[in-house]
Amino acid sequence: MAELEKKFFGNLKGSLGDVVFRNRNEKNYVAHKPKSYNAPSTAEFKERTGKFKLAVKLASAIYSFYPLKKIWAGAVASGKSAFPHIVQVNYPFVEESNITNMVAMAPRSSFGVNLQNLNIDNTSLTIELAPIAEASNVDTSVEKQIQILAVVFLQQPVQAGLPDYDFLKITSAKMNIDAVNPIVFNMPLFTADSGIAGNYTNKKIMFTAITYDETDSVVQFSSTVNYSA
Repeated sequence: MAELEKKFFGNLKGSLGDVVFRNRNEKNYVAHKPKSYNAPSTAEFKERTGKFKLAVKLASAIYSFYPLKKIWAGAVASGKSAFPHIVQVNYPFVEESNITNMVAMAPRSSFGVNLQNLNIDNTSLTIELAPIAEASNVDTSVEKQIQILAVVFLQQPVQAGLPDYDFLKITSAKMNIDAVNPIVFNMPLFTADSGIAGNYTNKKIMFTAITYDETDSVVQFSSTVNYSA
């Protein structure tokens, strides 16, 4: 692949005849178009492509939350994109059409929450956390509110023709941090999400908790909690 030293035509992308143009890091590159490619039909290839497709869809769901986009951006080297890093982190923990309880919505954190109860149906998601104790590593003099960001993985469609799996993205309201009483997050599903949830019989939930200070700025995030309904 050759690099074009001067950008006479701006950012180039696409093909022209047997030539392919690409733009990476504001630099234009030109290469010869590869010959036609026939994907292998082996079970191993199918499994790898299925895993990668699922890892990308999972990363897209996680990356759609603005706080998590910023948090993951802080976990990669300067100038690198956070999205492929999320794919790379979670790829070992997904299967062709399933996820394990090791997938991560956020990088590993010293802040943890204790799940006391979780209930999900086709209309709402309810999460109850234990009181935020000192062991949670939360500074209540600074951290005033807490919010849940959740991804629901749906599988086992109720009828043929539906996708093998789908994702729902759910954001709770911000709640005051409570060191004495449990914190309950009631999250109704949007009408469209409710219809999608009803198409699947199996639901897996992953979530992270985000804390905020008095200026509504993110302070920290919890390690991922995974739950199978």
